[in-house]
Amino acid sequence: RHRSASSHQHTHAHTHTMVGDGDESDPSVKWRGRSVDVAEAFEFPFESPPGGCLVRYNFLVQDGYELGFSLRQGTTDLLATVSAGCEGEVQVRSAGMCTVRWENTSFLAMSGRWVSYELLLIPTEHLLLVQRRRLLQLATAGELGAVREALKELPVSAADEHGRTALHLAARGHDRTGGIPALGQPGRGHGPG
Repeated sequence: RHRSASSHQHTHAHTHTMVGDGDESDPSVKWRGRSVDVAEAFEFPFESPPGGCLVRYNFLVQDGYELGFSLRQGTTDLLATVSAGCEGEVQVRSAGMCTVRWENTSFLAMSGRWVSYELLLIPTEHLLLVQRRRLLQLATAGELGAVREALKELPVSAADEHGRTALHLAARGHDRTGGIPALGQPGRGHGPG
C-alpha cells in the first residue's frame, strides 16, 4: 500500500504532565517528547490560560540537522527560528489556542529527523504568586536589601493568597530588623501592580 508523503502519519513518544514540585497549587504543565519523527512536520496545540503564560522550551535534533521551530498564538508568530537545538522562553500575553511546530525544511525533507524536546507552560498568574510569596519570605526573614530589590518588580501592597503583605510580615520582625521605616521610604515599592 502506497501513501503519499503529504498524508504520512507520524508516530511519536509525547507525554503531557502536570508539574508542581510538591506544590498542589502549581498549575504548570510540561510536555516532553523523545525521538519524535519529524519527516515533514510535527506540531501540537495547547491552550494559554487567562492572563497568559510563560513557555520555556528546549529541543535537540538528534542527527544535528536544523529544523524550523515556531510557536504561534492563533495566526501570530511569537517565535520562529531554524536550529539543530536551542532553549529559551516566550511570553504569551493572553488566553487562546497556541501551536508548537517543528518543520523539516531541508532538501532531504523525505528523510525523517528525530527531535527530543521539553516544553513547560507556567501561567502568568502563578509566576506573580510565586514572586509575591518570595517577597513575603524575604520580609519574614528580615532580608531588607533583598526585599528592596523585590519591590522594584512588585508594589509594596503585593499580597499572597492569604492577603499578607511584606509590610505585615516585616512588622512582625520590626524589633530585630528595623524594616518598616525602610519599606515606607519614598520611591520604594512602586513597581507594576
